Amino acid sequence: MKLQSLYLQNFRKISSLQLPEPTIVFNEDINVLVGANNTGKTSILKAIRKLLNAENVEVNDFNFLQQDGNLDIKGDMRFSADEWQTFIKIACDRQIARGVPTLSGEQTKAVLSEKISNATISFRRNAVFVNRRIVNHNYHVDIDFTSADTTEQRFIYEMQAILTGASFQDSHKTPLYLDSKGNIEDKERFVPLSELEKTDKVGQNRIRGLLYALKKKNTTDFEDFKKRLLAIFTEIDDIDVVHNEEIGEFELHIRETMRDNGHSKSVPYDIRHTGQGMQSLVLMLAAILLLKPRIVLMDEPEVHMHPTLIRDFARYIKQLSADIQFIMTTHSLVLMQEVGLDKVFLLTNEAKGVRVYPATAANGWQEAVQNLGYPVEAIHYALQPKVIVFVEGDSDKTYLLSFAAKAGYAHLINEKTVAFVSMQGKGDRYKLVNLIQKLQKDVLSSPWLLVLDRDEIKPEDIEEFRQKYFSHYPDRLHYLSKRQIENYLINAAAIQKLVASKIKDDALRQQWEQTDMQALLLQLCEKQKEAIYENFATEAVINGTIIQTEKIRELVKQSGSRNIADFAAALNNIIFKKSLEIGSIADSMRDFFEREWEANKLDMCDGRKLLKNLRQQIDAEFRVSFTDDEIIDAMEMLPEDITTLLDKIITTP
Repeated sequence: MKLQSLYLQNFRKISSLQLPEPTIVFNEDINVLVGANNTGKTSILKAIRKLLNAENVEVNDFNFLQQDGNLDIKGDMRFSADEWQTFIKIACDRQIARGVPTLSGEQTKAVLSEKISNATISFRRNAVFVNRRIVNHNYHVDIDFTSADTTEQRFIYEMQAILTGASFQDSHKTPLYLDSKGNIEDKERFVPLSELEKTDKVGQNRIRGLLYALKKKNTTDFEDFKKRLLAIFTEIDDIDVVHNEEIGEFELHIRETMRDNGHSKSVPYDIRHTGQGMQSLVLMLAAILLLKPRIVLMDEPEVHMHPTLIRDFARYIKQLSADIQFIMTTHSLVLMQEVGLDKVFLLTNEAKGVRVYPATAANGWQEAVQNLGYPVEAIHYALQPKVIVFVEGDSDKTYLLSFAAKAGYAHLINEKTVAFVSMQGKGDRYKLVNLIQKLQKDVLSSPWLLVLDRDEIKPEDIEEFRQKYFSHYPDRLHYLSKRQIENYLINAAAIQKLVASKIKDDALRQQWEQTDMQALLLQLCEKQKEAIYENFATEAVINGTIIQTEKIRELVKQSGSRNIADFAAALNNIIFKKSLEIGSIADSMRDFFEREWEANKLDMCDGRKLLKNLRQQIDAEFRVSFTDDEIIDAMEMLPEDITTLLDKIITTP
């Protein structure tokens, strides 16, 4: 059960919604309404409640500037096949009670529920006002489904009656409306579970009763809820709810370890002694888990929450949104950032009505921040990235964004969702990782990923580095399989096709078609061979020396118990042995390099330099120039290593 769209006319201060079409089109998971005070955010939540028969239309709901006219609320919904099957069962029971011919067999009901599952259900509530008095009021539901089968059509009429009935909202707990205005009661008398499950009994102060009902009805959900709460409030050791039969009250016990004169002591206390942020969070999550509504409306749920708690709350909501549609209002930049700008709608007051549009529209995110009363500088805070990617240079960022666009990931990997940090060269990998891990512990709130060029580092050294620093989260380290990210642009087929499309002269095009692009690329590689070898040998020596440095450090630690002469002799012995090691490596270095070069020269060469030389040659001979983005666009498919890296950026926890 998901609300797809909402149309309003003359509802409270909203004379109409100003959009390309005067209708809000909702996401099926999370929707966040953002705007300055008095822009109609809460009115939209109220309108949804009235549309789904949770509240009646009243005189004060009519547009404040009007005396006479129509108030109109319309919305389209869609139900799943399982939900339709539930409605069909209810309709069958009603028809049997009246002695009306009905469907027979569970299979027949399942077939009808599948047939009708794609139908759109249109709810409409209309009231006519004269002198600000209701003179006519209509509420009806249309189901966009026709059938030649008379019995099936009779079911459609029956289900329309069910959906317009007063019991619909109570029986399906939809929509559940939650805000953050209530205070928890000091004492909470016992109420039977059947009473607690009625939505009209769910107040902002029924935390203990709701949790007790959840514990009794669904132990798994209660344990999951408790586990998440303890993960959010790490200072708490345990939480439990009981029915104190002696006094006939619910009690919510929280247990926390505290220090008393140097000794640890486990201290119990009641939830009424906690802050409002914790109380409101516990209530909202308990109500959702107990009542299991399909649609939840939340009016500024973050009011009493610290930014860190808002993030934890939003992450839990995102998990629940697989089955529940959330429509909420907020003034929180943190909540906006955590759910993602593609879930945010901006409301502004305009002369013709309230304008509602996605924050992802041109300048929408900037207006959203400004309309909340924050300075423009706060935009960077609002757009806190989902993940931080450390790359070796600025070009890595540029290419990864282009590759993401080619893969269709531009909405997931862009400068708003991903922070690319250029390290300006790999430097000392060990020091770099230590720094990043320190930042993550004390500063960074977003997860991170480290991307390193292959260069000439040996596979065994890569594995040692991964085991030493990334054993707990190996996916946060990604080594490119080629020397540099530019090497992934050395794609003979893509360049061949791209240049052919740009040559205007027929003779030159014919000459180009006879060019062996693969051979040309290999020829340009050979011009770099000696420089690549020198770099290859240097890297091998440096990597070997880093390993030996640990032994030198051990020797220095032992120096306090040796005289200077003994220390110098021991150090000289290490240096002599290291020199022999390097010499033995150098003797076979050339042969090893030659084998690697013949097999992988396109991956080992300097991709940046090769592309530069290739452009110069093609421009001189064929008078054609092309960009890196054009090469990427011309690729039949992206390299597997690049798609793996893009997936890591998207899924890094």
